[in-house]
Amino acid sequence: METFTVQAIYKKGVLKPKIKLDLPENTIVEVEVRSLVPQKNLLSVLSLASGSI
Repeated sequence: METFTVQAIYKKGVLKPKIKLDLPENTIVEVEVRSLVPQKNLLSVLSLASGSI
């Protein structure tokens, strides 16, 4: 079993990796979520990422 870490963006209820994953379709993976931005600043970051500011 291979283990690696990738960054992903959560948008519209879906986690999207920032890089292409070399995994077969329908592979089941285990996900551990750790926010890289303090929760109080998350709305500001999301607004910037969506271009609404």
